Amino acid sequence: MSDWDDDMYDDEEEELSFEEDDAQESVDESATDMESRYFWGKELRQDEKLEEALQVFQENIDKNDNPEYVFKSTKQAVKVSIELGDSAKIMRYLDLFFKQLPQMGVSYGDASFSKMLHRFDHPIPGCSSELQKQVYDKFSAYLRASNSSNERLVIRVELGRAGALLAEQNYSEAHLLLQRLENSVTASSEAIKSTYLLEVLALEMVIASHGEINVEELSRLTKMANKLGSSIPQSRIVGIVKECSGLVAMFDEDFQTANHCFQESFRGFNECGDDRRVDVLMKYIISNLLSESEIDPFQSGDFQGFDDVPEIVKLMELYRYVQETDIAKYNALLNDDEEFKKLMQGNLLAQFIPFVTELVHVRFVLEYLQLFKRVSFRKLQEKLKIQESDLEVMLLKLYGEGKISNYKLDMVAKTVEFCGGSVLDPHIRPIDVLERLQLFQKDKLNVSSDDFGTDSQERLQELLSTKFHKDPVPNSPTIHTELPSSTIISKEVLEPLISTPRSFESSEELFKELGHYLEYIKSAIPSKAPIKCSIIERVRIDSQNQEREKISQIDEIGNTDHDHLIPEVVQFTMMENLDVSDREQPAQEISEEELKDRKLTSLYELVCELSRYYDSVKRNFSEGLCANRNFGGEVSE
Repeated sequence: MSDWDDDMYDDEEEELSFEEDDAQESVDESATDMESRYFWGKELRQDEKLEEALQVFQENIDKNDNPEYVFKSTKQAVKVSIELGDSAKIMRYLDLFFKQLPQMGVSYGDASFSKMLHRFDHPIPGCSSELQKQVYDKFSAYLRASNSSNERLVIRVELGRAGALLAEQNYSEAHLLLQRLENSVTASSEAIKSTYLLEVLALEMVIASHGEINVEELSRLTKMANKLGSSIPQSRIVGIVKECSGLVAMFDEDFQTANHCFQESFRGFNECGDDRRVDVLMKYIISNLLSESEIDPFQSGDFQGFDDVPEIVKLMELYRYVQETDIAKYNALLNDDEEFKKLMQGNLLAQFIPFVTELVHVRFVLEYLQLFKRVSFRKLQEKLKIQESDLEVMLLKLYGEGKISNYKLDMVAKTVEFCGGSVLDPHIRPIDVLERLQLFQKDKLNVSSDDFGTDSQERLQELLSTKFHKDPVPNSPTIHTELPSSTIISKEVLEPLISTPRSFESSEELFKELGHYLEYIKSAIPSKAPIKCSIIERVRIDSQNQEREKISQIDEIGNTDHDHLIPEVVQFTMMENLDVSDREQPAQEISEEELKDRKLTSLYELVCELSRYYDSVKRNFSEGLCANRNFGGEVSE
């Protein structure tokens, strides 16, 4: 709605609400002239002829023949003065407005007061914040003088005063005012609370997030704001609440939640054209990195048009180097780029750059270790440009998270070596632990080394059997039956593992204690961290899993009419369309006599065939013999 439409709507509402006796149909000539001048002034204002419009409205005010159009002209004069940015005229016409306001009816006066107050909700171009503070003081003074019972107007004026104090960066006074407002609104009706509490909390968030952030207070405010069910909050308020919610999530290292909050905050500020959208976009880029999101921040249409802002350009360089794991360019940007240093100086984001550095270092180490079987600490230090102690802490952290559980960290030789499996045999038993203790610390036992023999495992069983069984074990050496209990399993042998002041009376008790120690050691070995897959990789894996499920379902069905792995078009032939009646019918049963006759007939036919064959052979033989006798001469008749 344009200013012209807004003013026309105001006038229509004013005429409906104006409390005067409208029964008289006759209008004097003077009132008609004032009405004409009033609308002529509004038309001049629409044409942006502000000085001429103000002169027309002043003529109506000076004539003072019709209170209705005098009051309307005064309101228009205030609006024109605001557009001109003339502080003196704003204050003069505003004083006149408050002077005429008590002459209006209550409902019409409150509506005019509210609409005039709305004109000062935003900074006035060309006017100082001190002027706005004086304006709100006038509004507040009028409400006190008139003993207004309209709670909404009182809250709105106090919110305006708090905004003016924030514009002056008078945070201490603004904080006290907003605390009173929060208590007042919280104790009011649900309608008041749902309308104004969110805005009060948003202004308190601005104070809590200024300078050194009060995370505890910010967390309290964001929790209250997110629980409110405000129907349609302003875009600016949404931007403030979501930005502060993202900051709390960043300090809690919940970077995914922060990433989502900053995205919504940017959209809120962008809708109302607030300049804070650039600052929020910078936070969004850092949270996008730390959340390890695969989505490029500028793939969304909301962020297009900001890629040429100098601050955004620098942070996008940082983003690109991290995504490419280009450790050399990343270090150069942090240590040598003066523009980046200037950008981070005093910036809240500087507190989270160490998290980004750790992220790119971890990515580089994980990729670099895959290229070699053994890598020295010194080489990694040279690449990362960090101290040895920092590298050791990072490697131990990676090992504890299970990301390099198949690597051995040699803190003496200062190397990282690929070992292929776990550092501890998963099948190790308590008796194996005891055997190793006996072998590596046998000098603490009162048993000569020759008594252990070549097979330490078998010898250890004999030692345990001798000590912990009352009955002698067959074929067991007698030397061990005379040894005291402390020499077979001495406290000194177990002391590196188990701090115990006593000897064990049974093998079960000993193995139980060793089993607890073994479980403790196994629990300290991290399990291998799951491999993170990109979205494309996950889609491919899901597709393969679905194919495997289909094949397994086909195998469970068993024998089917068709093979589902072969296209249907090649599984059907014309043979399937043949009718059963066309196929060969089974032979009918015949009697024994008929079968005998058929056999005889077949036998007779066979004999006749053989006779004919015999005659044919005999004739051919005779003719051949005669031909041989006449060979070389003439053949006679």
